[in-house]
Amino acid sequence: MNINENNLKDNEFLVLSARLEEAETQLKKLIKKANKYGNQPITYTVSEKFQLERQVMRGGEDIGIRESVTIDAYIVTVTGEAPRVGDYELVGVISFDGIGNDAQRVIDAVPDRKVDIRFRNSKKVCEHCNKTRNRNNLYIVEDNNKNQIQVGRSCLRDHLGIDNPQEIIKKFEFFKSIPEFFDELESGNIRSNLDWYIDELLIMGMAAISEYGWMSKSKYNEMIELARHGEGHLPSIEPTYLYVEYAYHLGDSNQNVDYGEVVRENASENWEKYKSEAELIKSFILNSTEDNNYFWNLKQLFENSIVSRKRFGIVLSSIATYRGHLARELARAKYKEAQMKSKWMGEEKERIKNVEGEVVTAKWVNATQWGDVYLYKIITKAGDVVTWFSGADKLQKNAKITFSATIKKLDEYEGVKQTIVSRLKVA
Repeated sequence: MNINENNLKDNEFLVLSARLEEAETQLKKLIKKANKYGNQPITYTVSEKFQLERQVMRGGEDIGIRESVTIDAYIVTVTGEAPRVGDYELVGVISFDGIGNDAQRVIDAVPDRKVDIRFRNSKKVCEHCNKTRNRNNLYIVEDNNKNQIQVGRSCLRDHLGIDNPQEIIKKFEFFKSIPEFFDELESGNIRSNLDWYIDELLIMGMAAISEYGWMSKSKYNEMIELARHGEGHLPSIEPTYLYVEYAYHLGDSNQNVDYGEVVRENASENWEKYKSEAELIKSFILNSTEDNNYFWNLKQLFENSIVSRKRFGIVLSSIATYRGHLARELARAKYKEAQMKSKWMGEEKERIKNVEGEVVTAKWVNATQWGDVYLYKIITKAGDVVTWFSGADKLQKNAKITFSATIKKLDEYEGVKQTIVSRLKVA
């Protein structure tokens, strides 16, 4: 039988004779699933056995020497699509991080997707096959009607249609190294079996931020992607969690070790100050009334004194979240103080000209039969509050502008004098 490997069709695969039985076993499982779920039938055919001659590299003392070998193989032709329970999408993952004799439950949602809060207390059961899954992960999938269920890894493959028969048979091609295949399969699942104290982790995180600034992993990846498309610049620092890993001697290069040493020195010099802030951060998170998965996950982690390495990122993000909260509270206080000094700027129907100010509010408020309505609040350089309702999305929050407008009304709201204007024009 003469075989030209370059002429094989997309659904034809060369399979080692020694692996044919294993390949057929997996294909038969897919056929059974396709029939069970009412999917398009999956079929395959196996050619007559033939022999191929291959050049292989010797190992051991003869490493580097090539020799010819003859391999028994078959051509397997496969048709059909991946078996699938229905039209589902992955929206989240429930992870059970083993800490001592307990397991912390953390829910990671796919970006821009919302996960039902019932999964915060759900049992470790696959809701498709109803089997108990004492594993590290359960997966949340959603159908077109927004119904969500949690499933184990095996059932996940059926809900997402992962096991395409052509991809399955590729695993058994003679030129595919089996050790390499399993290396690829497991490469995303490497984790440390060590745990770290949350207080110390927060202290190291504050030291890293002090030295290098804050950078989340998601922001870092976003900047890399934009730079690849010529829409931005490469990040000047690495994600913060990496500097902390370097400080724990988890980095590989000498440069990484140097970064870690800088972080450790900073932490040592500011230990008590950072420790006090760490207590405030934990109190802020644990007492927060925010009801979203981010805060819920942090509360689950903070209720324990230790955390696994793969949760460094979310724990360290609480530093930026807390500090951002403080900055917003301070800005609100200053804004409120400034408003209380506000004065009316003239008389009704008067035209005020060339006024400098900063836009502190710019938001859509409602839609009417005449169109959208936007609310803008401006604090002038003199500290007076100007309010403008407009049908156009024209001003940006925090923008510094020079404007002219006609006074429509002199009003007072919650003790703050505000000048309501119309016909505002920016210079």
